[in-house]
Formats: sequence, C-alpha cells, structure tokens
Amino acid sequence: MFFPFRNHTYRFLDVHTHRPNPAEKTLAVKNIFAHELLNHKFDFKENQYYSIGLHPWHIQEADLKREMKILIDYALHPQVLAIGEAGLDRCINTDWRVQTNIFFKHAELAEAVNKPLIIHCVRAYPEMIALKKQIRPASGWILHGYQANANITEQLVKNDFILSFGEILLKPKAAIHTIFAHLPANTYFLETDATEQTIDRVFARAAELRNLNEDDLQKQVFNNFSKWFWAE
Repeated sequence: MFFPFRNHTYRFLDVHTHRPNPAEKTLAVKNIFAHELLNHKFDFKENQYYSIGLHPWHIQEADLKREMKILIDYALHPQVLAIGEAGLDRCINTDWRVQTNIFFKHAELAEAVNKPLIIHCVRAYPEMIALKKQIRPASGWILHGYQANANITEQLVKNDFILSFGEILLKPKAAIHTIFAHLPANTYFLETDATEQTIDRVFARAAELRNLNEDDLQKQVFNNFSKWFWAE
C-alpha cells in the first residue's frame, strides 16, 4: 500500500533520521543541525524533507543568536516539515537554564510556523510535561527514540505527546515492546534515527508487536502524519 504526498507516493514514513539519503519508497524526515545550516554544510535535495533544530548536545552560547536566526530563516522552507530536534538532557553539562531557554525558542518557532516539534529528551520527562502544560502548544510534540517505562508513557500519552520508536523495537525482550503494543493508534511514529537499522525492518517488527498486517500499520502511521504534518 502506498500513500501520496506532494505528487509522490510512499510506503514507509521515517519520521526522524540522520541517514544521508532516504530508503526506497520512504518519506523520510532528515534531521539537519543548526550548525550545518550556518556553515553551509547541507544542501536541500529535491523531493527530500527535513527537520531543523539546535540539539542540546551542540549548544554553544557564543553561537546561539546566529543559530537561532538561521533556524527562523529556514523554518518556512517548504521542504522543512518539522522543527527540531531540540530538547532537554540531564546527562550533559550544559546549563539547565540555557537548555530550557533554547527549547522554549524552538517550541515558539514550531507554533509560529505550524509545524511539529521533534524532541530529544533524556531523564527529563516530568520537566517536559510541565513545559507542555505551560506552553499549551497546538503543534505536535514528538518524542523521538522513545524507550521510557509504562508509568512515564501513561503520563505522556495523557498529555498528548506523540512517541517515536526505532531500533529498540528490534531488540529481543525489550520491556518497551509491551508498552508499544498497547499504545493508542494515534500516539506513535516510527524512525531509524542514527542507527544502521532500516525502516522496513522497524515497520515489520512494529506490525508484529501490534498484531497488525503491515498495510494497517502503515495506515495508522500515515494518518498520524496527516494530522500533525503539512500533508496534501
């Protein structure tokens, strides 16, 4: 089964990837870091799609103004489908106030251009929930590379986060399998991130875990895409 988007048809959606080129028959949202845009190290390729953001690992206070400006400059580009990845990370040394301030700016930008926000979140789920309650965004907040526990998942779903799953679904006996299998259909995406795994393998395993045929799984994922992204 194939799904149309901007005069092309796709079988798979890879909502967050760092791969240089999308897999065949895949609508991939490739991540571009702010410093890549700033240093002209990335070219927008025809019929490919992107998210743009300042990752918390890359925050350098000396460059913040220039990097945020270039994100604003590119945010309405028709091939930019999402803002991010941006986020909060308790495992890095970057000042928490700086991380929070930069995340706020991304959330504001996503709202301004009516595009979803791709989020990197490490050991900061309560803080992320609190920020969402404070900001009350209309755009979708997508937590990529998701693998938290059932209690956190329940709270995130209750607060309308969308969870994106990748390589973790392919690992044997991972606790997240049961959580993923029982998620509401409108709360998830699939991705490859920076791994070597292919999106077709992730889709096949996801269908198995949810006891769906692959066509039905594709419908669920593309329905979610149509809700949160600029779809035609």
